Amino acid sequence: MQLKFRLHCSYGYLSLDQAKNRPLEKSRCGGNIMRWRSLSKAGAQLIMGVSMLLELSSVAVAMNGNSMTPEILASHIGALYAGHSGGVTKWALPIRYKVFGELSQHQFDDFHEVMGQIRAITRHDISVSDAANNQRPNAVFIFLYNVDPVLTDPAVIKLFSKTNELEVDFLKRMRANFARGLVSGHGFNDEGITVNAQILNLSRYQYEKIRYFMAFSCMTVVGSSDVIQPSVTNSANKSENLEEVDKALLTALYRHEIRFEEPLAEATPKLIQYMRGSLSTQQ
Repeated sequence: MQLKFRLHCSYGYLSLDQAKNRPLEKSRCGGNIMRWRSLSKAGAQLIMGVSMLLELSSVAVAMNGNSMTPEILASHIGALYAGHSGGVTKWALPIRYKVFGELSQHQFDDFHEVMGQIRAITRHDISVSDAANNQRPNAVFIFLYNVDPVLTDPAVIKLFSKTNELEVDFLKRMRANFARGLVSGHGFNDEGITVNAQILNLSRYQYEKIRYFMAFSCMTVVGSSDVIQPSVTNSANKSENLEEVDKALLTALYRHEIRFEEPLAEATPKLIQYMRGSLSTQQ
């Protein structure tokens, strides 16, 4: 089975291999593609590809469910997945998530509510990882004002560092990525997403303004779209809440009829049909 890891390098980078717990041989860089190889007993290969989050320009249109025509929805879906040649992405495995960092108790509780809403929308198996039963999280959300305290952690160094990378270069790269705001990455096998990890710079983004985007982007790998506004996927002024179109896309995406890495040309007509059905019931 092939494991893949995609990098959102416009925001930064975090590598986790918790889902399969495979040792890493570190990265080999060439051009703008990083390939990380991991040879297990099964001979599995972990491939990490850089995937720039697109900031596609388009005519911004504020819409309600009634005005979202098939053509507009197609443009929105196309913009979101334009940078991902593998097709649409989703989880097959249950999600067991963990939240760390410098949040208030109210914010911790709020994020659990956010993930509960995602569970209700997608009907996917999502819950907090159970540390008491040694349950490993496969989705990790970390909220920090300063990334430096975690950069000396051996696990972080193992997960982030490149082959033969000097400590000074590692620190410089990680600080630069963190300064951009949100560090995010997804791991995959042949059936779906297996890992998501995100680190938010609280000095750059307010928790309340980005939490729904983080939860949304855990569920699928997308770029930005300004075709429909407001939305959590807008490139500049992301909505602070899940909008009708965001809920409709997640609902449609997690129907069993939509396959992981289904080519966009095949998935789009089905997504539009299911989204329009969802949007009509939200009126």
